[in-house]
Amino acid sequence: MADNFEMRRSPLPALVLALTLQATSAAVISRPRVGEDVSCGQLNVAVVVSSLVSDRQARYLEVSWDNASPLSGDWVGLFNHDPSSGSPTGPLFAVSVNTSSGWAFTGTRTDDVMTPGPLDFTSRCLGAWAAYVKADNTTVLTSNCLRGTGTSSSPRSTFNLVPSCMLPLCLSPGLVQTWLSDMKSSLSSLRLNDIFLPGSHDAGSYQEYSGIETLVTKYTITQEEDVLSQLIYGIRYLDLRVGYYPTRDPVWWVNHGVARLHPLQEFIDDVKTFIQATDEIVILDAHEFPQGFGSDLTVHRLLETYLREQLGTLTVPKSLSWSSTLGEVWSSGKRLILSYNQQQLVASSDLLWTGVSQQWGNVDTLDGLYNYLAGVMNK
Repeated sequence: MADNFEMRRSPLPALVLALTLQATSAAVISRPRVGEDVSCGQLNVAVVVSSLVSDRQARYLEVSWDNASPLSGDWVGLFNHDPSSGSPTGPLFAVSVNTSSGWAFTGTRTDDVMTPGPLDFTSRCLGAWAAYVKADNTTVLTSNCLRGTGTSSSPRSTFNLVPSCMLPLCLSPGLVQTWLSDMKSSLSSLRLNDIFLPGSHDAGSYQEYSGIETLVTKYTITQEEDVLSQLIYGIRYLDLRVGYYPTRDPVWWVNHGVARLHPLQEFIDDVKTFIQATDEIVILDAHEFPQGFGSDLTVHRLLETYLREQLGTLTVPKSLSWSSTLGEVWSSGKRLILSYNQQQLVASSDLLWTGVSQQWGNVDTLDGLYNYLAGVMNK
């Protein structure tokens, strides 16, 4: 890389895999190894937005490949045009392929290849392609693009943050915003408490990365994308923390601990926009109440009333449960599961589902995380 400046992993969009409700019995979590097929049995390449940042810049592109059988001279390249439509000339970046799977940091920023446009629900390529090219520099074995659902005039709300092959059941590229309903026929028989869903930790704790890390951003900000963008990019579980400020207008806020971040109405409006525009099932989990709730149910009941007014017509009825199938949820005509981590209130409510059980590994290595997940899944 030409520039000599420190790179680090940032608290930018942290897509976490939410363990929903109960573990599948006797499940095994194994760490992918170099050469192991993680692309549904076929050669795959991807281009994604990196979480590496510097004090000056962010949103670099990375390329990756899986399930390759490399021959001498094979390479993977990053392009600003579709290399499969002609000769793969003029790569912005190229890396030799010597292993069956791998990834490479390209040093190319998204701003170098993309043109802003309006945010919508139309899937399209966003100006960056990855391709696996044979040693003859002519044959493209496979290609893939950075794909999203439109872009905004700001750097936010712009990118598909995960390669399509890493989404559930190895989706085709570009189905991020509707991946769940696109597989309705395959998934309808599965129960809610037997599935994994991609989720966002502290989904409302978002802020555009500025290049400067402070104590506030380091320990408070967990996402860079707003809630609507998280949902469009595939998230289906939202972890919500609510603060109550009776002397302010508005009184309801999204918090991370004692830090007051965004009006709750913005969070709710994003959820409503997504639910009303798609056929996706979403879990909204009001999980912590760090400010203003006291020791009784008074403020909780006020929040329940607010949530009913805002989301009641969209919420899956409590006649269903966590042991219901996805098909039963779709058949109900409602697709928003509103869970609440206060069992006494839930017991008396016809709206709120039991809160999702969150598991905390408190580990800081990949091996530690895999070992922790294996233990959780085998309980």
